[in-house]
Amino acid sequence: MNLLVYLLIALLIISKLMDVLSTIVRIKHPQIETNPLARKMMTKIGIKTTAWIVFGIVVLIVILMGRIALKADVYFQIFFLAFGFVLSIIQFAVALNNWTRRTNFITRLVLMYHRKINSMFRGS
Repeated sequence: MNLLVYLLIALLIISKLMDVLSTIVRIKHPQIETNPLARKMMTKIGIKTTAWIVFGIVVLIVILMGRIALKADVYFQIFFLAFGFVLSIIQFAVALNNWTRRTNFITRLVLMYHRKINSMFRGS
């Protein structure tokens, strides 16, 4: 089971790196970013800086949670593997969307989620 946890840690970091690199290439202006929180950060500190800060935070969280999973019981490890696998699929889907400029099933769901968050910030 520990091998699967290590593999998932690597998968999460690689998928986030692909997401970050594709975001840096794709996003030329913060208004293009669909995530309202990331858009605000990009406006204040820049696109690349925001992307790398997010990457750093994600890596720290993944490593922390991975270490916890390695020491936890099998039920937590299964939860970590399932949740992490879904997150890595989402990150790869976002990266693919950024590189190809074509939405897919997952990125359409992410876009709907971002729109809901955006409407909450606007009070709608």
